[in-house]
Amino acid sequence: MSTEAATEYRCPGETQSISRSVHLGRLTRFYAGCLDCPHRHEAETFSVRKNKQLDQWSSRRRDRLAFQDDSIVGGYPQHLGPRQAGKIATAYGSFLRHQPRPAAARPTISIANDGSPSAAVIQASMIEGLRFAGCDVVDVGLITAPVMVRAIADLEYGGGVLIGAATQGAPQVVLRLFGAGGLPLSRNGSLDEIQRQYETGAIRGTRSAGSLRREQVTTRYLDGMRGHFHALRPLRFIMSTPSRLVREYGARLIADVGCTNLAAEEAIDSPANAEPTSLEGNLSERVVAQRADFGIEIDAAGQSCQVVDELGNDVVPHALLRHLVPSVAGRTSSQQPIEPHPQPTDRAQQTFEWLLETDSSAYAAAGGQFWFADPTPAVDGLRLLAHLLILLSRSDRPLSEVLTDALPA
Repeated sequence: MSTEAATEYRCPGETQSISRSVHLGRLTRFYAGCLDCPHRHEAETFSVRKNKQLDQWSSRRRDRLAFQDDSIVGGYPQHLGPRQAGKIATAYGSFLRHQPRPAAARPTISIANDGSPSAAVIQASMIEGLRFAGCDVVDVGLITAPVMVRAIADLEYGGGVLIGAATQGAPQVVLRLFGAGGLPLSRNGSLDEIQRQYETGAIRGTRSAGSLRREQVTTRYLDGMRGHFHALRPLRFIMSTPSRLVREYGARLIADVGCTNLAAEEAIDSPANAEPTSLEGNLSERVVAQRADFGIEIDAAGQSCQVVDELGNDVVPHALLRHLVPSVAGRTSSQQPIEPHPQPTDRAQQTFEWLLETDSSAYAAAGGQFWFADPTPAVDGLRLLAHLLILLSRSDRPLSEVLTDALPA
């Protein structure tokens, strides 16, 4: 049987199969459905020039502005540049202006970025868009997502915007929007309404623009985190992250304890938002080679994590969280139920609300997102690091062995 006969070609969204020749013909004409086709890379008969054109076309199209699960992403500057960012900010500010709040009070919105090259330009446009929508704006500097959530909750801002960038591929801007209390706005929730306002242009400015001021919020976050970094034995770990901010926060939090981040010892003159080039190999290989107690990889926003044990094996998030439970907010496992899935969905906004409504103080969501509910629900990689250190400080046993323990009945 030939390969063509054994393979079914069907364009995404269509019900009828097509032949391989039609499939290749559509590829050469840059047919829109080819972007999501599982056979998109079957172009071995094309010239080098045509393959290069296909790669460029695919990259450009996939950089289109997209309202994703808990963020807005677009290629910079064509699809998410200053103009689009300003319009998104106005739609977001208009949405917040119509949320319940004290009479005659303007929404106060914090805005920050992670220090990526395009962030300053985007931030300036979003500040103007928010002020045009009648919001007072607080520039809180360079921070991560967990710091933003803590600032919104503690200082009672009406919401917040964090501007970041994709760490791989073509230049992309990533916007994360938050509501009151640090609520992350996501699909199947408030982000859908903001998208509707953005796309319909149903936005009007206010008669007077909002104000702009600056505040420093990082110290508040670090002071709150230091209480988790104590009574630790001298553990050696590798914390890998593309974020200069996460590296700096981590260094400050372990400065007064006997623990050592082996990655930091080799990170000399590393550029902002770039993993030091001297640290070669993946996380598992590095942990084994340097005989670390564990490894943790934290994303650029300071949220999603991957954990490997001292043998270099990936740790299953739900299995790990069940062992961390006794260290979370001082509660025991019997006081701390961990549900297999939040209700009604696994999206950020619904998970946040679910944690507020239940007695659970922690949850492991898809994509390595470890939620901690105290003092306010947030996905926080450094908080996970703290509880890993606490877990391993209870004895001298390795992580792989600790995770095999049966949980108390």
